[in-house]
Amino acid sequence: MIKLSSTVTNSLPKDKREEFTKRCAAAEDLFKHFSSICERKQTESYSNGLKVDKFKDPNWALYQADQQGYQRAMLEIASILNFNKE
Repeated sequence: MIKLSSTVTNSLPKDKREEFTKRCAAAEDLFKHFSSICERKQTESYSNGLKVDKFKDPNWALYQADQQGYQRAMLEIASILNFNKE
C-alpha cells in the first residue's frame, strides 16, 4: 500500500481516503511522471537564475525572490505527487 501526503488525505472525508489511495496507487506511474516534470522545472529555474546576465538587471532582487518562490512551489508539488511505500 502507498502512503499519500497528509496534505492530500486530510482534505478528504475519512470514508473516502482508502478508495482514493487505491486509485492513486493504480496511477502511480502518472504521478511520478508529473513529479519528475516539477523537479526538472525547479532545476531549470535554479540554473536560469544563476546566469550572469540576470545579475545586471536592476530588479535582480525581485527576480531572485520570485524564482525562489517558484522553485519552492515546484518542490512542494513534486513532494505531494511522490508516494511513499508502507
